[in-house]
Amino acid sequence: MRFSLVALMCVAGSAFAAQPPSVALDAPSAASTLQYDALDLAKLQAEDTRAALAGQPRRYAVTHRIKSIEVSADTSSGGEWTTLVDGRLIWRLPIRADGAVSIDVGFSRLRLPQGAELWLSDTQRSVVRGPYTDADNPRSGILALPMVPGSEAVLELIVPADKRELVDLQLGFVNHGYRSSSAADAVKSGTCNVDTGCAQGDAWRQQIRSAAHFTFTADAGLSCTGQLVNRSNGDRAPLFLTANHCLKDAPIAATVVVYWKYESPTCREVNSGANGNPLPLTIAAATQSGAALLATYAPSDMTLLRLSQAPPALADAYWSGWDRRNLAPTSAVTIHHPQGHEKRISFENDALAISDYEPTPAGDATTHLKVFDWDVGTTESRSSGAALWNADKRIVGTLHGGFAACGNNDADYYGRLFTSWTGGGTDTTRLSNHLDPIASGAETVNGTGTCNAPTLTLTTNADPVIAGSDVLFTATASGGAGGYSYSWDIDGDGVIDKKSSTNTLSARFNREVQFNASVIVADSLGCESTAQRAVSVVGHRVRLQAALGQPTQVCGDNDATIEPGERWRLDTQLVNAGQRATSAEALSLFAKSGVDSVAGALRDQYGYAVTDSTQGGQCDYQYIDITNQVPALQLTASGSFPANDDGRTGVIDLAAVNGAFNFYGQTVSQVVMSTNGYIGTSAATTGGDFTNLCGATPSADNNGGRLQVMHDDLVAGSLRWASFAQCPRPSTVAPFAQRCLVFQWNNAGVYAGSTATGDFDFQAVVYPQTWQIIYQYRNSIPGNGETATVGILNPAVAGQQLTSSCNQPQVTPLRAVCFYHPQHLPASADITKLRMENPLVDVGSLQPAATKAVSTFFAVDPAATCGSRYRIGLAGTADDNSGNFSTSTFEFLVGDDGNCNVSNSCAVSLPPVVNLRPGVFFNPRRAGNGLVSHVVPVPGQLPIFFAAWYTGNADRTPTWYIVQGQVQDNQVVAPILRVTRDVAAGTFSVDRQTVGSARVHFVSAEKILFNYFIDATSEGGSEILSHGFQGLASGTPNRTGTWFYGQEDGWGQTYDSYVANTVAREFITTYLYDSTGQPRWVLTDAAAADTGDLPTNAYQVHCPSCGWIDFFDSVKPAGSMRRSFVAPNSGTLSTTFTLPLPMLGTWNRNQVPISILTPVLPEQQ
Repeated sequence: MRFSLVALMCVAGSAFAAQPPSVALDAPSAASTLQYDALDLAKLQAEDTRAALAGQPRRYAVTHRIKSIEVSADTSSGGEWTTLVDGRLIWRLPIRADGAVSIDVGFSRLRLPQGAELWLSDTQRSVVRGPYTDADNPRSGILALPMVPGSEAVLELIVPADKRELVDLQLGFVNHGYRSSSAADAVKSGTCNVDTGCAQGDAWRQQIRSAAHFTFTADAGLSCTGQLVNRSNGDRAPLFLTANHCLKDAPIAATVVVYWKYESPTCREVNSGANGNPLPLTIAAATQSGAALLATYAPSDMTLLRLSQAPPALADAYWSGWDRRNLAPTSAVTIHHPQGHEKRISFENDALAISDYEPTPAGDATTHLKVFDWDVGTTESRSSGAALWNADKRIVGTLHGGFAACGNNDADYYGRLFTSWTGGGTDTTRLSNHLDPIASGAETVNGTGTCNAPTLTLTTNADPVIAGSDVLFTATASGGAGGYSYSWDIDGDGVIDKKSSTNTLSARFNREVQFNASVIVADSLGCESTAQRAVSVVGHRVRLQAALGQPTQVCGDNDATIEPGERWRLDTQLVNAGQRATSAEALSLFAKSGVDSVAGALRDQYGYAVTDSTQGGQCDYQYIDITNQVPALQLTASGSFPANDDGRTGVIDLAAVNGAFNFYGQTVSQVVMSTNGYIGTSAATTGGDFTNLCGATPSADNNGGRLQVMHDDLVAGSLRWASFAQCPRPSTVAPFAQRCLVFQWNNAGVYAGSTATGDFDFQAVVYPQTWQIIYQYRNSIPGNGETATVGILNPAVAGQQLTSSCNQPQVTPLRAVCFYHPQHLPASADITKLRMENPLVDVGSLQPAATKAVSTFFAVDPAATCGSRYRIGLAGTADDNSGNFSTSTFEFLVGDDGNCNVSNSCAVSLPPVVNLRPGVFFNPRRAGNGLVSHVVPVPGQLPIFFAAWYTGNADRTPTWYIVQGQVQDNQVVAPILRVTRDVAAGTFSVDRQTVGSARVHFVSAEKILFNYFIDATSEGGSEILSHGFQGLASGTPNRTGTWFYGQEDGWGQTYDSYVANTVAREFITTYLYDSTGQPRWVLTDAAAADTGDLPTNAYQVHCPSCGWIDFFDSVKPAGSMRRSFVAPNSGTLSTTFTLPLPMLGTWNRNQVPISILTPVLPEQQ
């Protein structure tokens, strides 16, 4: 097999660049050296021989994983610091790998501020890689550097003294190279190979420029071949095509290092001794690092990567064309790096055949192209991923594997581009949408070379940038054809925020954040250049100085247990860990939440609920290690495989230890443990089912109910079980102190092909009294369970199956998964029974590093449920310039082991009720986002807060969410709902999904503090929002409120009636859906007296965490609306809306009746 990897992040580097300033310094101390002992070369050679026979990528290095070397704002571990004569700081890390022929390194986290430099060189300075600067910061944070020769190297970081706290660097690995392409004992590529510099390559010079050698780091340092490929729009996007069997994982793609023009400068005579001698990798003209995985598809062995930057100029790159027709070429050429050595070219002058991949058992006979034998040259192990070009010089496939070599006439097999075009039918498994982004339908595309791209630099007028202030980005372009246009990504998310014909753009950020902004400039001929620059936004960062401790009882029964009816005080210190002071109006918000992890949990038809420890609350990880407490159980083979592979324990009698438990309504009194990671509830369990399924019917060993702790094809070191009269891990369902059963797998491995890898432990804990089942995973599992099933199952009854994960990489170390029986669910926590007396803290002007002592009081309602669980904590801090989100909480249980003493004499001191003015609230420094808020009284209950949150997506298209919850003590704790329309439904239908959480606190009638967290992006924030018409009177008539059409629940309008310059006007937002069902909003602002067609517009606005840019010039007409009212609470609405591009969709309604959902308001407020 041949292997190839792709996914670059294009960091241009030269092996013979400028020297770092450390050349004038004494060597760093020996004590700072990171050192590795010599490798066992005989063992490695034996492993490499087996790997070559299995067609695995060429391993050139052993990877040493590292977590202990880092430099960040408040941390520096490893290495040695020195001050240069110019005042800059230099950090140096010597690396010694005994016996190494090369060393290369990779970072698991890397971000350099402006002015910083990173270098890697051998100690002789014969090869110097760098300088890498802030322009090379990878979006993924992962970056690998090209190798340097020898057994000793030095990694160097140089940073301006005032930027030291902005560095974020963690060394992830050191590759200990033991196979050099130029070493005397290196495996030589065959002498029948043809150098690309020979005359045979003259007609293929362009295609030769598209192919490259690259390395990547998975479990070791590996290498393959790949090539640039053109797109139908000819935009020279850095797309790199290679083989799936080389690379298929995004984290691995980020470690790619591409070596351009690694080729012989001369034509060596075929079959000569010189032709078989490999050349050093340092002859490569240029390198670049990192990539993003776009698509991968195993049946045709395709992987497509996008390099993070354009190939460096020294690469003189070419983007090869392609042919996706269903044809077998009449002849073919391949360009490759045999054995990972310098570039070669091979020719097949006869027709190819469409076939399957014959080195494996026959499958789909149309996925590959078969080269029967090479007429000139050959391929070899590690040529994998090389393209196959037809006679028209277009790519038709990528090298999967075969048997060809010098001295034989055997075949090779290339995965077909025809098959890869549609692949698995999704964007991530096919080429079509990546190579034909304009949907041209083209079946063939020619290649293209480089163009005369403009020279481009990007600068900022401030570094660092102060949160809340404006920063000006300036793109300076020259050369090319002129007539420049600019595409800006000002918040580093890879999404274009604005396109303009001007070379400057002003932006504003409302939080501490670090990223790389970028700009793409295109000249009038479409030739593009990209530049990027580190942006460091600094501001206040108010947090708890230490974790919240045990609260102090203010009123109650004077014991240490928090119980119903009592008042308590939490004392803490706030500290400003940021680099800027808070402004005088800064506020910190303490908030409450109920811990009810089963409220939104997955359930099956029987009623079981499942949660996991990533959700916090009741399902926490507390491993009960029984390894040294009980002996391993004797195992019995279930078939022809060894007992520790496919086997079982004897029948375990639970009744003998009072351990029988209810499982799907059946009493389980005996179980059998399988080496394949499950527990059978029948004595007939064989343990031999090694094929996990996501479905309800086991493929083997179908003998009753199962606890699928980690059902996979496993090999077990040992299996154990134990019973505890009082469980070391208290139950999360009362009574907390009760008996438990522990079933444990030790030193397990998981099969991948014919080899088991890993050494991990996991267990199941069963509570016979409350029938709770807990799975716990102690350490790292290869693939994190991506081939395993975790769940419970009763195959005899449909619907009695609850799966936590199936073939998903969610089984991470220190994780617990909890299954609750429907008759013993954890106590739910009613947050209305927890009262916050002073949740809002006036922080004032808090200087950097300064602290403020604060106390927050809370009371537990006498009617609170004993055994319920709550959290109180700092939610965030905000001032007019910026804000932050906090997750610091104190979690407590009401009562002790289900027992409570209720106090009825503690008076609660609550804040005065704030009567919120209805309407739109927004941050004046970030217009374009806002919360249209209303409080709706409910007789006999707490009032309801209803808000439409209008905001934007990452691409600046408008979107909206709903925040709705009860108001208590001037605070709302509520889910954030995203509403989408089911456009395929026969009637108007919407789906509501919880996508985050919000806390809204009423500061005054016209001011709120909005604190939010979005689950998908793990981003939160805090903002002080003011009423949009603060100080202005409400209009007459006053239609402020939420209006809806009753027959189509899920869309509507909000009105804000106001008076401006003595004219009553209405600010109307319509919340609707585009043609795909995605939520969108459009805006109408008109005089209240207007009865005709009211012009309506759409805008491009920022997302909650995105930088703000002026959006008013993005206005586009979206149609018009007409409304009339027959009463203060009802009327009719007509709309003729057409969403402007890039959105699609219309919204036409003709005189539909509308009603107000919120209270009708008086004429003046």
